Order: sequence, then C-alpha cells, then structure tokens
Amino acid sequence: MIDRYCEDLLEMPVGQNKRADVIEIVNAVAVEAPTAASKVRSLIRRSIDWARAQDESIGANPADSGIDASLDFGGHRATHHRVLPAEEIAKALAVVDASSFPTVALCLRFLTLTVARSAEATGARWSEIDGDVWTIPAERMKMGREHRVPLSTQALEVLAEARQLDDGSGFVFPSRYPTGGSLSTVSVRRTMATCQIEGTPTA
Repeated sequence: MIDRYCEDLLEMPVGQNKRADVIEIVNAVAVEAPTAASKVRSLIRRSIDWARAQDESIGANPADSGIDASLDFGGHRATHHRVLPAEEIAKALAVVDASSFPTVALCLRFLTLTVARSAEATGARWSEIDGDVWTIPAERMKMGREHRVPLSTQALEVLAEARQLDDGSGFVFPSRYPTGGSLSTVSVRRTMATCQIEGTPTA
C-alpha cells in the first residue's frame, strides 16, 4: 500500500520528508480511497519511526499527531472538481512536460486526450490497447461496466512515446519506484500541484 500511494515520498531521503508532503499524500488518498487514508498515514509514521530508530540525526516524524487537524479522512464527500479552462490546457501540459518525469507527463497528456479518470489512465495496461481502441475492463471502471475508448492520433502518439519507457510490467505508465507497478494517481496530483496547475484530474 505504501508503495502504491507514497511513490514520491519514498524517493526522498527520510530526513527531508516534510509535514506538508505527508498531508498532501494522505488527503489525496482520501479522495481516491477514503478507507485507506488512515492506514497510509499509519504506515508512513511507522516507517519513519523505524528509520529514526536507526539514525539519530533524523528529526521529528512529519506524520505524527501534529498533522491531525490538517487531515481530511472524509475525502469521499461530494465535491466539484476544479476545471481547467480549455484555452489553458496546452500551456499546462507544456509546463508538466518541462518539469516532470516522462511517465507522469505522458500519463497526464493521455488522460487529457481520452477524458479518462486518473485511476483508469495510471492503471492502463498494454493488453487493453488494440489498435486505436483502449478497452478498460469492468473491474477497473467506477460503474463496473467495460468501457471502450477510441484513441485519437495524438493519443496514439503518446502511447508510442510510452513504449520507450516499457519496463516489462505490462503497465503503459509504469511506476518510477518501486518497479513492477503502475504510476500512482497521487503522483499525477502532486505533479499538478507542483506545477501550480489549478485543474483537478478526476479520480
């Protein structure tokens, strides 16, 4: 679980983890999977406590009780996603392209072109792609029904670039860390926040 949701946090030296990082991750998980958010926070806290026990130079645990007031485990409540104006999309994607890891940038471009939910795009597998059609199986759809997505020329170009990043996992957009999994939706949200893009990808 911590590997799936805390990809960006795992890439930082433990001593550089900040409370803001933990808050952002846990609240993002609460939007996608409210029941998992508390467990993710607990796993982060325990992992950092273990690291502190091994290295006395590591400071306070950023996942401790000091962040309680900033956590929102009610992420499942109905909210409106912030929509990025159509005329700003191209500029926003260019910013992501220039500042992000290729996998995140390609995934964000793909979900924009296919109007997919972020979880559908991050979990896309090469086995779901057949020519110019992407078939998302029922078990990965929010409504529990198979969904076929026609792929535009631009979307196919994204997939051609993604092929160069293929790590053998079967995922179109593989995780940077750990290997063998798919890119997390949290990574997509964090990238948009880092790039100061105010739009919100749907979960």
